[in-house]
Amino acid sequence: MKRSIKTSKAILVIFTIMLTLSISSMASALSYSDTNSTSVTIDVSGNYPPLNGWFSLGLPSWYNASDVTSFWLGMEGTNFIAGSDIDVFISFVGSGRVIGTNTFQIADFTPSSTPFSASGYLPITYGSKTIQYSDFTGLTQFYIGYGCHFDHLWTEVIIEQSSVPEPTTMLLLGLGLIGLAGVKRKMQK
Repeated sequence: MKRSIKTSKAILVIFTIMLTLSISSMASALSYSDTNSTSVTIDVSGNYPPLNGWFSLGLPSWYNASDVTSFWLGMEGTNFIAGSDIDVFISFVGSGRVIGTNTFQIADFTPSSTPFSASGYLPITYGSKTIQYSDFTGLTQFYIGYGCHFDHLWTEVIIEQSSVPEPTTMLLLGLGLIGLAGVKRKMQK
């Protein structure tokens, strides 16, 4: 009888650990950031970014639009022309970007001090286009471009995503629950 109780307690401890591990791995969120800190002077006459006004940002391999909880874009610059708007574009294609062909204006703003910064969370609506989480599905990188006169310091993306339980996690959870139910039934007898 004593051996049976010790065995039951050991099994209970093992299944409790399995249950705890499975729950803790399900609760963790995924986080990713990428910063492009290319220092360059963007000097254009017009609103559309010049070739040196585009900055690539990567995306994580685990990106899944349906699980994203936060998608933030930010930038910082200095030495702007007072009173001039800075136009912000996003492009899902490589060089040779053309407006309306997977390249869209997403914002414009007028800096009030230097250095200046701007940021925003997706979804972003500008004009008739809304940029959503799903627009980044299947991509490994995208580009942010700026049109106007200023010195670029950095552009950044930060993505938060809820973690989807892996099959191993679900197996641990299932075994933990089955084990706890079995130990409970055995102790009731």
